[in-house]
Amino acid sequence: MFIRAESKALNEAIAPALCAVSAKNTVAVLECLYLNAEDGKLTVIGYDNSKGMKTSCDADIIESGCILVKGMKFAGIIKMMPQGEITIATDERNNVSISSGKTKFEIAGMSGDIFPALPELVSEKGITLSQAFLKKMISQTIFSYAQTDIKPVYMGILFEFKDSELRVCSCDGYRISFCKAPFSSGESLTERFIVPGKTLTELQKLLKDDDTPVNIELTRRHIVFSFNGLFFFSRLMEGEFLDYENSFQKVFKTYITVDISELIDSIERAGLIIDDKMKTAIKFIIYGDVLQIKTATETGKIDEEITAEVEGEDLTIGFNHRYIIEALKGAQISGDDKIVMSLNTPFSGMVITPVDHEDYKYMILPVRM
Repeated sequence: MFIRAESKALNEAIAPALCAVSAKNTVAVLECLYLNAEDGKLTVIGYDNSKGMKTSCDADIIESGCILVKGMKFAGIIKMMPQGEITIATDERNNVSISSGKTKFEIAGMSGDIFPALPELVSEKGITLSQAFLKKMISQTIFSYAQTDIKPVYMGILFEFKDSELRVCSCDGYRISFCKAPFSSGESLTERFIVPGKTLTELQKLLKDDDTPVNIELTRRHIVFSFNGLFFFSRLMEGEFLDYENSFQKVFKTYITVDISELIDSIERAGLIIDDKMKTAIKFIIYGDVLQIKTATETGKIDEEITAEVEGEDLTIGFNHRYIIEALKGAQISGDDKIVMSLNTPFSGMVITPVDHEDYKYMILPVRM
């Protein structure tokens, strides 16, 4: 393989593909990017046996061919090369030469023939969303999918098309995030599928905050996202997801309306003295028209009051401070200035909703104090 390409174009093709490259893997080939040069294009593929990304850029192809290179190392080299034209060449021993101006690297590669075959992706259904729309739905739920495989299906996020709405839900056993938005594709969709949280974490970074379209295709076992010249696919998850519609309480004894920004600032101040390893709870003491926030650790203690509109019974309850902050920032995405926190007892979950938008809600279980 012997090619020349502009550094900017190379970086724009390589960086997204890294999202599907394993940083450390017992299978060395899964740490690699696959480079294929032909027909005036350099195609770059990352694949970790669960998700894959294919990108490309224009290149002057002097000699076509393919090669595997360590993904992180190769991307770092290309990023640090001088601006302008970069030459990439390989020899019969799969050594890779990367040069630009007076700078030249040589790294070891591997034969492109040993790269695993990508899955056959035969589309059964397809939809188109704006990137901003999809990014918002992901942003309001991405923080609460499970990080451990105690119940593997909760390491994914549920997407459901129902009643002319797109509904998205995540949970980790301690909290539930849910959002919905009107959606119409011109046909009656009843699809329900679970996308790995790690896939959506990477997708969120790549999506734009505008109405540029993202095409989504479903196959029997995979989902494919096509946008901005990128082709990103992932295996779907199997299993019985949470019945979210019956998981949120509907009747409460206490309602607290507060300013979102003021509450976030107060809880973040409390978080300054909390050691995450100790998992110390913050205490909400609700009385009159006051929300009192208290916590005490070996580092110190804090006691703060913020003005609130309280309806119902007084209550004292404890929570993981990080869980509440993430929920409040998710609520801010809806554009509201205030949220309502709905509670029953010190031992039952609290539901958070924006004042003017019922399209987002979040439930968090309390911490025993």
